[in-house]
Amino acid sequence: MAFPPLDRHHLRYGVEAIQIGQLYFAINLLAAIADVTASGITARIGTVRTVAISRALAALLLGAMVLMPMFWMAGLLYALRMIAVSLSVPVRQSYLMGVISETERSRAAGLASFPSQLGGSFGPYLGGYMMQHIELGLPLEAAALLQAISAVLFYFFFQSIRPPEETATISIQARSFDASSAHG
Repeated sequence: MAFPPLDRHHLRYGVEAIQIGQLYFAINLLAAIADVTASGITARIGTVRTVAISRALAALLLGAMVLMPMFWMAGLLYALRMIAVSLSVPVRQSYLMGVISETERSRAAGLASFPSQLGGSFGPYLGGYMMQHIELGLPLEAAALLQAISAVLFYFFFQSIRPPEETATISIQARSFDASSAHG
């Protein structure tokens, strides 16, 4: 699978396709870190915050990638971004399934993936056009802006909707507090 942010950067950085391939290999291995750390981070800061913060961080790293003067710097930022993105996806999917009724889950999952599918259809065409005719970094800057808006909107719309596992944790903590207060 080719990915536009670095594919055209061989022109900017003068690297060979093998170097880009090696970078993608390393990035996919590193992104697996998110799979083993997602539940711990979510337990500490909450589901909605985890998704919003990881999306905002991914946007910031993507926007900064455009400014990197060397391939290894852009590659490092891109790897960190992919870790953040990889953290966000399973947490968001779990959250969605937790707050949606069982009868609506398949419809909700389809609607949740629709923007990604739409972006995946038009994005490469628009990105390629912008890289070829306007500015090499413009698609990355536009994508970073859209991802930042997504992070803010996700937090704004879902900050007060807790998934069942967080509601249960809050309830258990409240009962523990009440029990310890009664004895003290």
